[in-house]
Amino acid sequence: MEGEEDDDRISHLPDCLLGNIVSLLPVKNAACTMLLSRRWRHIWPSVPLDLYLDGSNRNLGSHGQSILRILSSHGDGPIRRFHATISAHKATSSWLQILSNQPIDDSLVLKFVPHAAHPPLPRDLLRPSAGVLRHLELHCCCLDHQPGVAPPLQSLHYLHLSNVVIPEASLHSMIAGCLALRKLELFRVHNLRRLVPCSRTLVEVYIRPHVPLEEVRKVALTLPMLHSPNFVITPKRPVSIITTLILNMKFSDGEELRKAANMLGLFPCLQVLQIWCLAFEWTDKHAFGQWQPAADTITCLNERLKYVELHGYYGTTGEVQFAGFLMAGAKALRAMHANTARQ
Repeated sequence: MEGEEDDDRISHLPDCLLGNIVSLLPVKNAACTMLLSRRWRHIWPSVPLDLYLDGSNRNLGSHGQSILRILSSHGDGPIRRFHATISAHKATSSWLQILSNQPIDDSLVLKFVPHAAHPPLPRDLLRPSAGVLRHLELHCCCLDHQPGVAPPLQSLHYLHLSNVVIPEASLHSMIAGCLALRKLELFRVHNLRRLVPCSRTLVEVYIRPHVPLEEVRKVALTLPMLHSPNFVITPKRPVSIITTLILNMKFSDGEELRKAANMLGLFPCLQVLQIWCLAFEWTDKHAFGQWQPAADTITCLNERLKYVELHGYYGTTGEVQFAGFLMAGAKALRAMHANTARQ
């Protein structure tokens, strides 16, 4: 008996070390460790799951049964990342239902192979992960969330939807609930005619519509980092479908104002510009210098910009200079409103 115990020294290691060992194994092998002995039975379910099925196997349908077995064996254990490229299968609804009962701590990527019918995702799929999920990609599927029902994805930084069926109002509700969203990519979202991505944190928006968009507006970009030399404006080419733009600015120096003015050149059809003036004290007037680009080189100032709203306006040097630049350069300007925060 003593010799047998000496032969199995690994099983005497603490659970945390056994978990580290299991986490280094391929997922299928890790799941099989549950069969070694009663001592190992709870180790695999306690290890955060990192699942990657990249679609290199031609028999994508077989992945459905594999996912079902893996999730079933993992029980209520934590999931860190779940990335699957898969064909819709009769087992799909079963493993999706299991997945909808557990939080995913980092990223969820579901890429279904295109079919005539898009597999529906459970309405509660994202609810357990609402406070922790950071990266979400959905391809070739159907989201049937009702407006206001979709959970707020408070930690999500990146959202990519391609060839997805989702009600327009539900999409807007979903984006509005992404309180930390930085990058939004929409490729061929079905029946999307009007996009209103209301977000105060977005810095990158990429759109490839499935049908011609009638209107895209209220794209809110939070840009307190405009004064940084590392700030890069994206996209590089003009976006003609934006008609309303919301900017958050500090008005800290001439370089920030110059970058903001150049950004207007990316939106040739801009008609409404809303600027939220962030509280910032600056007394050195010489820091602004000659920052103004030629107004006649910015298309929206020449042709389209009609309304400018300045919220939280204090009349600082930067605010006055930028407001004057817009007023002098916008040939179609009808009204400029400055709402001060002072009583």
